[in-house]
Amino acid sequence: MSAGAVSAGLAGLTRVIGTQVPGSPGGVRSLAASWRRSGATVTEGASLMSSAKAATPSWQGASAQAFAAAAASLAGGLGATVGELDRGAGVLDTYAGVLERAHAMAAELRLQAARLLVTAIASPATAPACNALATTITSAFNNLLTTIDTAATHTATSLTTSTSTQSRNSGTTAKAGAPKGHIKGPLDWTMQLWSTLLETRPFSDEDIRRLREQADGNADWDKDANQGGIGDCYLLASLQGYSQTEEGQQLLRDHVRWDKAKNCFVVTLYDNGKPVYVEVNDYYSDGSKDSQGRPTLMSLYERAYGKYFGYRDLDDGGTPGEDGMEAVADADTRVIGTMEIPVLGGNIPLHKYSSKDWENMEQAVKEGEVVVGSTSGGDFSRGDTVEAASDTNGDGKIDTENPGSNGKAPDKEGDYRIVGGDYDHDPKTDPSSHAYTVVDIDDNYVTLRNPWGENHASGGSEDGGLIRITREDYEKYFEHTIIGQVP
Repeated sequence: MSAGAVSAGLAGLTRVIGTQVPGSPGGVRSLAASWRRSGATVTEGASLMSSAKAATPSWQGASAQAFAAAAASLAGGLGATVGELDRGAGVLDTYAGVLERAHAMAAELRLQAARLLVTAIASPATAPACNALATTITSAFNNLLTTIDTAATHTATSLTTSTSTQSRNSGTTAKAGAPKGHIKGPLDWTMQLWSTLLETRPFSDEDIRRLREQADGNADWDKDANQGGIGDCYLLASLQGYSQTEEGQQLLRDHVRWDKAKNCFVVTLYDNGKPVYVEVNDYYSDGSKDSQGRPTLMSLYERAYGKYFGYRDLDDGGTPGEDGMEAVADADTRVIGTMEIPVLGGNIPLHKYSSKDWENMEQAVKEGEVVVGSTSGGDFSRGDTVEAASDTNGDGKIDTENPGSNGKAPDKEGDYRIVGGDYDHDPKTDPSSHAYTVVDIDDNYVTLRNPWGENHASGGSEDGGLIRITREDYEKYFEHTIIGQVP
């Protein structure tokens, strides 16, 4: 047997060892449980509606009869909804069982692959036999992945058949941008299901150890959120704001705990001022991570937000105040906007902050409050390029006059792009907007942290998340500044 054939077999083993099996059994079971809880809530509502007429025997006549008929019809529809939710929860539990067995089998195949790989390397004479076994293990692993894909497709088909009918009848599907705490409709649940099945990754033992140290105060985390493909800059800019002060870091730590019995993290969020406790045992594979691609405490909050409010709400954008700071910390927030001239039929934006506004914003940063600038409504009529300085030497701050604390040359200035307006240069897409964390304000400049973890230079190169622009450019591009207290 040729050396090339042996190498191919060993390459198959390395793929078995290094491939992550998709899907989170715990996440799927949590989703199934939430469907059942929703069914119980709907049942309670239907019961209250049925008893409403009986509670007012004096109500008679045409209006009472109309109410009774409408209530009976709606109660019947709600009953059907409960049935679909229960059936869907059963489908999810079945799929979770498939995933649990698949993960266990994958772990065993990885163990066999690792042992065989060590044997093949240590004893070249056994290569032919090892190659044959490697082919068997690789084939079994590929069949396992196919089984998971088939189960996922079957699950999605079953749920789609159910939810497509339900969405036409129930009318509870929430529109994008709906306030937090709205009743989730079938499309929300389906989107959350797919985020669970396809877009999450379970924590490794090393992830859990590191995250527990961050939550316990024994380790720090990157101040750059390094936003991935999820449209949640409003949330990550807020989390960056809390991460840049000791008080803010402690607040984030106080809202995360490790539940040993359930083998998961529990993150406290707030829904209209009411604390909610979200169990998290995985993170978004295309979400926030540190510079080494590992989940951080911010990843926990991002995943908790998506689990509780729904992936659609997480990804659909939001406001840094209501959807960011208030959801994370139940913080009192306020918005400072640039000045406008009232005219007949509307207002003319001046894209200027008053001296009092600047004083309040600067004071908020100095006192350790969370300050976020939004480019929504900014003036991008003449493009998005500014002359700015970024952290080109990578020492975590911007100083264009002195060498960095790491001994490298001073930071450099250049032409950088502010995210907003026609940023993607695609006439088919809507104007974009973005949220940046305000890190510092002085008499001449505003220093920002882009949750992307990078800033794009006009020539196409990318540097770190910090960027320093003039006050004039901040006024031009950032129409709103949102400030939140650290409770």
